[in-house]
Amino acid sequence: MAEPVSLEKISGLAKNDPYVVIESLNAGYGKMEILHDFNLQVARQQSLCLIGPNGAGKSTILHSVFGFTNIFGGKILVGD
Repeated sequence: MAEPVSLEKISGLAKNDPYVVIESLNAGYGKMEILHDFNLQVARQQSLCLIGPNGAGKSTILHSVFGFTNIFGGKILVGD
């Protein structure tokens, strides 16, 4: 009888492999740069909470991932 194999082994992706990677991101609105050299990695099935005061860039991070801001530098990788 064959031994069960996890989906992560079949696909070659571990649960902790980065799914969202943001490297050296500079982003903002219009000509105003809000994020400066921002870095983040989020693994598959990982929960993340962004906490900070008004104007800290929380919404700008998410807007950048979804393409709603101007990207002045860096990169955003999502998925496989």
